[in-house]
Amino acid sequence: MGDSAFGVSRVSAFCRSIIGTMLLATIAVVPATSEAQEDAWPSRTIRIIVPTSPGGINDFLGRALARFVQPLIKQAIVIDNKPGANTTIAAEATKNAAPDGYTFFVGSVSSHSANPALFSKLGYDPEKDFVEVGMFGLFPYLALVRKDSPYQSLAAIISAARANPGKLTYGYGASSSQVPSELLKARAGINIVGVPYKASPQVLTDIAAGTIDFAIIDAGSSSPVVKGGLLRAIAITSLVRSPLLPDVGTAAETLPGYEYQGWAGLSAPARTSASILARMNDHMRNALADPGVKKDIEQQGLIVRATTLAEQAEFVLADRKRWAEWVRMANIPKID
Repeated sequence: MGDSAFGVSRVSAFCRSIIGTMLLATIAVVPATSEAQEDAWPSRTIRIIVPTSPGGINDFLGRALARFVQPLIKQAIVIDNKPGANTTIAAEATKNAAPDGYTFFVGSVSSHSANPALFSKLGYDPEKDFVEVGMFGLFPYLALVRKDSPYQSLAAIISAARANPGKLTYGYGASSSQVPSELLKARAGINIVGVPYKASPQVLTDIAAGTIDFAIIDAGSSSPVVKGGLLRAIAITSLVRSPLLPDVGTAAETLPGYEYQGWAGLSAPARTSASILARMNDHMRNALADPGVKKDIEQQGLIVRATTLAEQAEFVLADRKRWAEWVRMANIPKID
């Protein structure tokens, strides 16, 4: 029995040795395999999830990036449009994707800044579930009135509102669209009344009809009607004038310190490799530096702004804090 016990002991020791060796080998192989996969990136099709239907600004940006990058990486880049629910459908799809460097998301002020401030519950956490890759650019908003409006400047709007508290009306197509006008209201110390609509096009129609007095709407959506002569832009919310509308003064020229801009950028699922993020950031910045790509994006009303990984992470965090304050200041109730 002693010999048998001794034999079992020797076998057990031998097995433990073999298992330990195998575990060590596995531990050594996993990082090597991961590094090899990163070095080989990209080895297959990349997907860019867009939170809007084809034809929107986010869709345009995703496709512009894909056209520039595809020849460089020698892999296809497909655009996956997932519109709806104020960008949350696309954001959740990105959150649930594998963090392997083959899924990216055209995020924006809506998905990363406004939604956390406006919704009591979200199916994603923009800080924990995403990592930022870079920015495409900033998009200012335009203060709009009908062509024959008596308010031919932002100063005239403010003066009339002070003289007639609660009489002037502005339109907005979503809770987030209410913020720039409420910010104007707070900064100028005026009493103006918001009128809710289901979408921005209805707001533009009612401004032209004289149903409401004015609205502040993103330049991408409103520039065409201004250039077409249907509405008049009386101010732009960026700190500098737009080269597309050089005669339109900034809101800050009338109301010092007033600035309100949206943005669009590229994100990836949390835990995506830092080396892959760095490479995609390089591709993105090279695309934005290309004269043709830059011009095309500027024609959409954006102010092109390339950022590093660190700069974009810092910007998004600060913008989320700004939105929390703006929504609190505007007294906009959270959406359940």
